[in-house]
Amino acid sequence: MADPLNPDEARQRFRAVTQGRRPTNPALDIATAKARLRQADPGIDIGPALRLLGEGRWQQAMLSVVPWLLSETGRTWLAPAL
Repeated sequence: MADPLNPDEARQRFRAVTQGRRPTNPALDIATAKARLRQADPGIDIGPALRLLGEGRWQQAMLSVVPWLLSETGRTWLAPAL
């Protein structure tokens, strides 16, 4: 797995995604992202979010994972990045 981001890098990437820009990591493809997310929480269903991302609907994709991010598991996964 890749080295964790420092807080400034994590904030920059988070802002870029929330503003509808593509993340700046060209080495991260969808398959790798899915595998990393499944390692974090095998129970999460990221299919709808990936479909929305593929359609270019960034805001709806982000909103589709909000319930998981607000759960205890999601907050634990997200804490190191923030």
